[in-house]
Amino acid sequence: MHTRLDSDDRGVSEVVGAILVFGVLVTLLGIIQAQAVPDQNREVEIQHTAQVQEDLIKFHEVASAVAAGGDEQSVAVQSGTGYPSRLLFFNPPRVQGAVSTTGSQTVEIRNVKASGEADDYFTDDASNDLDLSTRRIEYSANYNEVQNDPTIRYEYGVLYSNYSDGTTIQNEGSIIDGNNINLIFAAGDYNRTSSTSQSLAVRPVSAPSRSISVEGTGSNDIVLSLPSELPESEWQELYGSSGSVVNINKPSSDTIEITLDGSQQYNLRTSRIALGTDVPEEDGYYIVPANPGTASVAEGGTANARYEVRDKYNNPVSNVTVRVDKPNSAGSNPVERTTNADGQITVPVTPTDSGTKFATASIRDQSNVDGCTSSPGSKAPRCRAEFTLQVTDLSINPGAGVRLSDSSIVTRPEINVSEVGVTAIGTNTNVVNATFEVTGSSNREIESIRMNLYSTSENGPVTAGMNNSDFSIAIENMEIGGEFYTSSDSEWVNGPETLQSGTKTTYSFLFYESDGSGRVVEQSDYFVLTVKFGNNERAVYFVSPD
Repeated sequence: MHTRLDSDDRGVSEVVGAILVFGVLVTLLGIIQAQAVPDQNREVEIQHTAQVQEDLIKFHEVASAVAAGGDEQSVAVQSGTGYPSRLLFFNPPRVQGAVSTTGSQTVEIRNVKASGEADDYFTDDASNDLDLSTRRIEYSANYNEVQNDPTIRYEYGVLYSNYSDGTTIQNEGSIIDGNNINLIFAAGDYNRTSSTSQSLAVRPVSAPSRSISVEGTGSNDIVLSLPSELPESEWQELYGSSGSVVNINKPSSDTIEITLDGSQQYNLRTSRIALGTDVPEEDGYYIVPANPGTASVAEGGTANARYEVRDKYNNPVSNVTVRVDKPNSAGSNPVERTTNADGQITVPVTPTDSGTKFATASIRDQSNVDGCTSSPGSKAPRCRAEFTLQVTDLSINPGAGVRLSDSSIVTRPEINVSEVGVTAIGTNTNVVNATFEVTGSSNREIESIRMNLYSTSENGPVTAGMNNSDFSIAIENMEIGGEFYTSSDSEWVNGPETLQSGTKTTYSFLFYESDGSGRVVEQSDYFVLTVKFGNNERAVYFVSPD
């Protein structure tokens, strides 16, 4: 007898169901991995582009500050980015972004001339063209999802993003701002890639920037020829409506030309910044007399001749040796000086005869000055400069036996304002110390003083104060260009000290604007004093402080 064993189908449906659910789950995960995750990652990449653009706007702000102030600064750029962590899904590698500079390019500023001796530089090649080097700063990233990823570019202060289907501008810059021309140039061979953040050290190469006055040559218009990847239509949008712009065109795919009305005067300001640490500062290239470029002095009196050495970007250069040949002057001749942090030197000149005289400065032969290697008389015009002296035959100290031996600008933060009673003096306000020396055998009493004039390139002060060597008030509220002040005047507080024979006495002079605020004296300023002594002798002093 045989027993029949029937099959048991119980539980099959549950297994099949589980397999189906698992398959659906796997399919769903695959769809999410293939579609949702890339979409989310694409959004991360788009947000990262916006973050980089914001970081590079901050870079422009830092670059502008470095160009204006001359001090190194740094700024962070979020070069790369990552994706959110996902437990069941895979992410591509982190995005890496690169900040780099292009190869060196040449900017041309054509048909331009400058005021004064600075034009010797502009006419150095007889074409009135300036050729200046620059590089473009660029950012790009290797995005995994975004296909239309931009190249972000920075040139001359303009920040923009080039996409395959168009361009957006993040910062318009101020290349043309009314009658101001502002150009920030870049230097340095820089290329850094990072998947996180990188810090960009922005160094001054030619800074702080100085403004010089320029205009077109003859009837020619000024042309700015700028290497650029920004489309012509965008340049038109930026500067086409400016009243000084005559034309904008692109003669080639990588150059824009902006033509300016040559009959107008412009303030040209150029500077150069660098990424990285291996870029030397610009060398000296030409020399000019420092503002105002002229001084008045009497025979036997002393005036300070000042000069400034500049680079190709018209900004001051320090540590350049300058030789000065003084005209019929007492003391050492010629003399040599090294430019200070402001690119300037100061040389006292004591002419011995009257008339219009010139103190001629020339850049010495040295490795950090281009093209100024010949003898002083045959150097290129840009390597020489003349400071004009108007020498009168008015004798300084005629028989008075008192000479002005020194003058200097001094900041006096130690002054106790309440003690001297001069409320307009702030802790950082400067004064001019003038030292007088009695050369005769007798003491000299000062009977009266007149402040004849104050010369400056801008509006001058209206009143002055004179303090004794202990900074007690001698004479206050002297009107500049006014009358003589004597002991009978209310302004004569504690009278100038007696000048002792064989000694030097220093007085401090303070100056005030029309609103009563203290004036900060500049090195280019000078003033004239007339002093009457007790022996009825009179002396005139030209005070030009260092």
